[in-house]
Amino acid sequence: MRSCLPRYYWPGFVEMTIDEDMTCNNHEEADTKIVHHVCKLDTYAKKNVLLKTSDTDVLIIMLGNMDHLQSDELNIFMEYGTGNSKRYINVTKLHMELGPSLCTSLPGFHALTGCDYNPSFFQKGKIRPYKILIKNKYYQKALADLGVAHITGWRDEILPILEEFVCEIYGYKNISNINAARFQKLCVTYKAGTEDEPFKKTLKNCDPSTLPPGKAELQQHLLRTQYITSIWRNAYLRFPSSLTPNRNGWTLNEDALDYSLVRRRLYVATSIRRCCS
Repeated sequence: MRSCLPRYYWPGFVEMTIDEDMTCNNHEEADTKIVHHVCKLDTYAKKNVLLKTSDTDVLIIMLGNMDHLQSDELNIFMEYGTGNSKRYINVTKLHMELGPSLCTSLPGFHALTGCDYNPSFFQKGKIRPYKILIKNKYYQKALADLGVAHITGWRDEILPILEEFVCEIYGYKNISNINAARFQKLCVTYKAGTEDEPFKKTLKNCDPSTLPPGKAELQQHLLRTQYITSIWRNAYLRFPSSLTPNRNGWTLNEDALDYSLVRRRLYVATSIRRCCS
């Protein structure tokens, strides 16, 4: 068991102590450990705290946990980048400008739209989804609540809202079912000449990867999103999450975790010919 060893610098010597309250062995990544330590700072800290990192995940996680600082007098800064690209971000000021609702949704948003542990939606990036998010408190609350859904038991109520969000990311604001959005996208590309035309038309400039994910695929993506968010959103806790990766978007195969894949037979319904004509 590794302990946290705070260092205090005094004129002429350095004092090092063991602080069990700052120890967080249940945090696997340094990203959440950094944020956990900041949230524990009280009498140990001066008014200004500087985080040195080249990982934007730390900024997202820090913004999502700003409401859990033990001292309102702390000013959090981040030194980001190296060399000529180095810059300083006033995290406290940024949190005030964005507001608590948006900030608490950012860990879930980052996990949903693509991070080191979860793939992104093809060619969707983060700019368009973020523009949608900042205008919609409904989505903000759902993403924030996702981080504690393993405690509240609200997951089944939250996931349909996130499905609706993904539909809007793909440009379907009035569709809340991802399979319906996927079908609509197909109909835009595939135009049957007659009702009886076989579904064998050669498509040009059609990239299947631009289609929205299917319902089952999105379900696994959202389960991974919940698992990641439960850790990031609760970085201020010594035990951030009770969830495990297995059966939450991943499958444990011996000693390795693999993405849970959706394997099923595909059928072409006659309704495709009718609806696309």
